[in-house]
Amino acid sequence: MLAVKLIAHGTECAECNTVRKFLSDHTIPYEESDVNTNPKALQELVDRTGSATHVPVVIVGEETFIDFNEDIAANILELLSQDNDKN
Repeated sequence: MLAVKLIAHGTECAECNTVRKFLSDHTIPYEESDVNTNPKALQELVDRTGSATHVPVVIVGEETFIDFNEDIAANILELLSQDNDKN
């Protein structure tokens, strides 16, 4: 399975909580990095988005998704499905 990573802004970020729920509801294992407590996560956020404020960011394999909506959710599921079909 492709590695999934969430770069989030603590539990006060509503969109970040939406991503957490989505991943949990679909039983997708993921690693989480909090920009509030992890300087490396903040640097990765800036490297991937060009900004220190664009959260949540979901990384699936080599793909980076900034923010979160139904289209992004569908794209994440499609990527994971394609990866599962290869294995």
